[in-house]
Amino acid sequence: MNKKEILSEIKKIEIVIRKRLSGNSAGFYVSAYRGNGIELEGIKEYSDEDDFRLIDWNAFARTGRPYTLVMQEERELELYLIVDVSESMGSGGSLYPVRKTKLETAAVAAAILGLSAASSRDKTAAILFSGKVEETVMPASGRGHIFSIAEKIIDSMPMSEGSDLEAACRALPKSFRKKGICIIISDMEYDIPWQTLLQISSRAETAIFRIIDDSGKVPSAKIEDPNLFSYESEGDDPCGYFYLKRKITDHIVSERVSSVKSPSVIENSDKDFSDAAKFSIPLVDISTNDNIVEKINTFFKLRKR
Repeated sequence: MNKKEILSEIKKIEIVIRKRLSGNSAGFYVSAYRGNGIELEGIKEYSDEDDFRLIDWNAFARTGRPYTLVMQEERELELYLIVDVSESMGSGGSLYPVRKTKLETAAVAAAILGLSAASSRDKTAAILFSGKVEETVMPASGRGHIFSIAEKIIDSMPMSEGSDLEAACRALPKSFRKKGICIIISDMEYDIPWQTLLQISSRAETAIFRIIDDSGKVPSAKIEDPNLFSYESEGDDPCGYFYLKRKITDHIVSERVSSVKSPSVIENSDKDFSDAAKFSIPLVDISTNDNIVEKINTFFKLRKR
């Protein structure tokens, strides 16, 4: 696919996101990462869309008309996207049938996340990396900013070999503290620096979106498939983290072995999920052939639980 086609797809996705949010559709970032406000901003006349639990009964007693409390948002979040633009991300893609490369898939995923954040008035930043940090995009809001990030990903020309996720993580500003979100978008075809990611997850909510080529090199797993995963909350953790528990049956293993060339790929993939569960860092596979909106929406729904 070319740049124009990818940007056109993102514009269509933007319309889908707006429709879902205007219809109060559950699942997207706006409801998954933002809790109820903690400061009273005022009151307004009650409408059917309002939460009846926020009705101001004192105002109702005085006026005889229902009013609802308007709460100020408790925080503005910063979304940092750490995006792999290394040479390996350029693989995949075809004209017949039309299929995106891993890099184009990463650009679409980044745009969905950024547009969802913008709908909640949160700022989005990006760190593009290969064997070094290629570019840093400072936090800002607005659709133009999000499309600019997507274009930078699509147009990226890595100046360094390999992928150094640890260097990209070190590029996160010291001001990036609690109440932030860090999502890593990469094919993860390298040793994952779990200790570094654990340090980030202690500062901000962290997740990994692993981009995979659907040619069969890495087995894809749908995160909503109950036969593969279960999601559980971290007890009283106020951030609502959840972790993955791998449920692999002999049938699934044998099915995957027959669908890929190297069993070692399966072992490495399973180990990544196991390590992600151990560190309570969500890891989601997104294929170049996936419906990316639905895949990310499913993630948000699970995150909201």
